[in-house]
Amino acid sequence: MGARRSSGDRGRAGADPVRSVIGRWIRENREFQHVTQAELCRSLRERGVQVSPSTLSRWERGEASPGADVLALLGVELGSSLAALEERIHAAMVRSREEVDVTGREPRELVERADRAARAGNYHRALALLEAADDLVRLSGDEAPGELHAGLLLRLAAAHMKLWHLEMARQALVRYGTLPGDSRQRRFRGLVYRLNLARKERDWSGGDLLVRRLEALLSASEPREQAEAHQVLGGFWRARRKLDLAVEHFGAALAKRRETGPKAEETRALLFLGYCLAAAGKDRVGGERMVLEALSTSRRQGFRDIETWALYYLGRCRIESGNLEEGLAALEEAAERARDLRLDEARFAALYRAWLAVGGDDLLGRLRRLLAGIHPMVEEARQLRARLAGDGGYREVEP
Repeated sequence: MGARRSSGDRGRAGADPVRSVIGRWIRENREFQHVTQAELCRSLRERGVQVSPSTLSRWERGEASPGADVLALLGVELGSSLAALEERIHAAMVRSREEVDVTGREPRELVERADRAARAGNYHRALALLEAADDLVRLSGDEAPGELHAGLLLRLAAAHMKLWHLEMARQALVRYGTLPGDSRQRRFRGLVYRLNLARKERDWSGGDLLVRRLEALLSASEPREQAEAHQVLGGFWRARRKLDLAVEHFGAALAKRRETGPKAEETRALLFLGYCLAAAGKDRVGGERMVLEALSTSRRQGFRDIETWALYYLGRCRIESGNLEEGLAALEEAAERARDLRLDEARFAALYRAWLAVGGDDLLGRLRRLLAGIHPMVEEARQLRARLAGDGGYREVEP
């Protein structure tokens, strides 16, 4: 998966990357369903597929792999879609350049390194570190992994969402929800992350239910938890184009972040509040000023991913206020920064907004080349596909 495993994981050393991913998928889902290897083999035999426990063990170790028809049956037996497996394989290929030495490392140290990588905008590296930490926790055999593992699973879900591995994010959240022990804090944080996943999946009905459950717990939550919840609620309503509600929640998030930190999330809340104020027409000048402040802060603090999105939203603000030249310059700079950080979603979004403003075959050609690698549920990719539908003509969709 792009990480050099610890000595305790020698069983998979040198295995083919795709086989390793398939083996991990089989083993994790089998263990999650509390099914032994012998029981899984018996179920496959009942479906007409002869598999011995020794063969299944070889699959799980990544020494061999089943054919596509058997994989489909395994997915049915283990209650996991092949889409999740495809996402895992894609993620492994994308992260193959992320060499991470984990020899002699402890899970907590790997999580800290992953946090630093995420703050720098390198989500591929963060994910490689988090998966290595998850492996170490699993190999420890600890029956009560505690809050370290809970936080690790939430970070895994967040990293997968950043990279649009939505099935894998859902699996991490399912594992989080089944950890031993129960607490209000754990339920609250689970709701926050599930709402963020609903926004990514455009699951508005499920999201509405999560919003009600989350809001019912807000008053009894700690300030830092409230800040995180308001930020996710703001993002949900921004995606729904209910900007008044988005402004309300981003404003509350900013106030809480200024009390509790961290600075990166305070800057992110400021950025989204400013853009939503400008986009809603409530305070275009003040909103753009907030976006500029977020841009300046992110540059001083080294928040590279926030800087990229700040340039993107600054470009949108300036185009919407009639300053086309400066808006296009900001979008082009955002696209370049996103390319350097491998933030494909941000790069595509910036080029798409520039193309909407001025058109042109050059921008459209760049978008077409990126389109194949962009998740279809990314908003700008969905809109471009709609515009290119039919006989090459365009049809308007809601911006």
